[in-house]
Amino acid sequence: MKKFKSLLVIAGLCVGLLSGCGKESNTNTTVPTTAQSDVLSINCLSVGKADAIIIQQGEHAVLIDAGESNDGSAVVSALKNQGISNLDAFIITHYDKDHVGGAQKVIQNMEIGRIICPDYEGDNAEYGAFVRAVKNKEVEKMDEKDTTTIQIGESNMTLYAATDKADIMDTKDEFDNNMSLVAKLIYNNNSFLLTADIEKKRIKQMIESDIDWSCDWIKIPHHGRYQKFVKKLLEAATPEYAVISTGSDEPPVEKLEAALQEANITYYGTMEKNVVTYSDGEKIWIE
Repeated sequence: MKKFKSLLVIAGLCVGLLSGCGKESNTNTTVPTTAQSDVLSINCLSVGKADAIIIQQGEHAVLIDAGESNDGSAVVSALKNQGISNLDAFIITHYDKDHVGGAQKVIQNMEIGRIICPDYEGDNAEYGAFVRAVKNKEVEKMDEKDTTTIQIGESNMTLYAATDKADIMDTKDEFDNNMSLVAKLIYNNNSFLLTADIEKKRIKQMIESDIDWSCDWIKIPHHGRYQKFVKKLLEAATPEYAVISTGSDEPPVEKLEAALQEANITYYGTMEKNVVTYSDGEKIWIE
């Protein structure tokens, strides 16, 4: 196992299969808190095989996705438990039910500055509920090649839409996933890549672009599903740490775990509890 260089992970977290695997931990650290205005936190909620991610720095907060429809109340409670009643932005990466499902409940219970989503139409009941919830609100729809920036305290997040919608139109069941908005979050010397459910064609578009996808931390695409192009994404991003959003009934496949171990990446999963990452702009802590 490889010892740490500049990044730090809290010891004693190996509870269950994916609490933190891959590298040794450094015990001589104190976990920062979101009460410190300069600390960035990324809370990947334990909502089964779904995504709901709270990003907070000081009084600023962004929510990426909201799990399934029965997760909406839990997502709202998690926001309120972090002292959040106003969101700078609410991002729906795509319209699969396990990403947009809880959106209606969030919109009903939170003050939201910006609602951002990809520019296509979903075909499920959860998407319909989202459309009804935003009927009288301004929604920013990102079309192909669009980018937009969100300031979260001292951190900067850039959202990227698919670069070639026509190229992924014929991917059938993968179309929704490949339309996902991808986010890169930067806080001083730390960077984080959030990849929603992107699959082969979208990953190919990304790695063939001239955008710098390197990061310290990555949210693994599509709940731990393995595909050969994930290895290519990891090679392009070169992260130290990874988080997999999935449920205990559908753990990540062994091939993905092997790929992460081969790349010497410490990885965490939301199967048993939330995975919370902290950054002071220089170091990263995960618990």
